[in-house]
Amino acid sequence: MRIFKYTTAILFLLATVYSCKQEELGYYAAQNSILFEGFDNKADNIYTPTDSSNFSFGYVSAYIRDSLAFISVLATGGPQNVDRPYKLNISNKSTLKPGVDYELLNKDFVIKANQVRDTLILKLIRTDVMKTTPLFLDLKLEANENFNTAITDQIIGSGINAKLKNFTRLHLSVDDIAGPPWFWNPAKNPYSSTFIGYLGTFSTKKFQLMIGRFDLDINVITTEKYLPPATSTLAWGKSLQSYLNQMESEGTPILEEDGSLMKMGQYAQ
Repeated sequence: MRIFKYTTAILFLLATVYSCKQEELGYYAAQNSILFEGFDNKADNIYTPTDSSNFSFGYVSAYIRDSLAFISVLATGGPQNVDRPYKLNISNKSTLKPGVDYELLNKDFVIKANQVRDTLILKLIRTDVMKTTPLFLDLKLEANENFNTAITDQIIGSGINAKLKNFTRLHLSVDDIAGPPWFWNPAKNPYSSTFIGYLGTFSTKKFQLMIGRFDLDINVITTEKYLPPATSTLAWGKSLQSYLNQMESEGTPILEEDGSLMKMGQYAQ
């Protein structure tokens, strides 16, 4: 569950903030439960809990040094006319360290009067260790005098694809390691040669240039099994090659990290 938008700091919104109407969710039958909000699959009207999220600074410019994460917390049973504090536990086993790798910007954890949601705001800080080691933060919602945790797990999928998802736990993983997205990765996508034909050999610097120049949504283009439309692939290859040619003709060629001239694939020449 990853949704990212750029500002001076990268802003990303976990899929947990997708709007869920009460009449669409069977779990509203449970009164006063607290949980991390998942999302509705509108195609089959199935609610899906989300208990993990991944974000990589590796896909964005080195000038961007932090990111804001917004995490939606939902109270079931409908709104009440009083503020209702809830209990959040942050595991001491988490490798994202407060004040170093992240800051929790909330002063308190409260479902406000006449509301059913609160938003946790985390400021993720880009640190050198993330370049080699993914770090994580484990969050857990716990019962208190206002809320129970009666809703905990749900099995998603069936057979060998069945997975147990949790409503009250959230695992957030953060790194600064950029590899090729699924569609560009020969080890994963059997059709990657088509994309390589237009985009050339993957490099982090080239991918970051594409993201910035074409305002690409990294939540979409880095999704597993995502295949960009042929028209987009052609446009990215041709347009970026034209830009690279222009920079070279002006005496300011764009080079890869190894010093070689950046270029797109053979079909984009």
